Amino acid sequence: MIRLANEKDIQKILELFNSNLNLIGDNFRYDKNQITEYLINDNYRLFIYELNDKIIGVVSAELWKKAKWAYVGEIIVDKNYRRKGIGTKLLDYVEKEAKKINISSIFIFVDENNKEMKELMKKRDHKGGRKYIHYSKELK
Repeated sequence: MIRLANEKDIQKILELFNSNLNLIGDNFRYDKNQITEYLINDNYRLFIYELNDKIIGVVSAELWKKAKWAYVGEIIVDKNYRRKGIGTKLLDYVEKEAKKINISSIFIFVDENNKEMKELMKKRDHKGGRKYIHYSKELK
């Protein structure tokens, strides 16, 4: 079952997000504030995939109704449940929600080394775009 995340889900979402090097890297780790922002901001959504009352997948999405575009930020499935179609179901759900509010484009950035996600995007007929270099700086 896929549903909208709530405050009770924060800890498990953090565990999933921080368990995948494709999402964290560069000494970055997600914290409660980042997840909470998705729960309180009107344009942000966290959808979770539950199986037997256990959260095994999550996707973050920004749905910009006036601009008519959506952005998928993170998608993660528990390593014990990968390659079973859960990521596809989560992306299908985001697309369905986007269509409900007349969004016409969806964007997903994928790490160059994330082979699984690149394969999934090709299967789903997403078009590749330009390559960008990510810069970060820790503010002290």
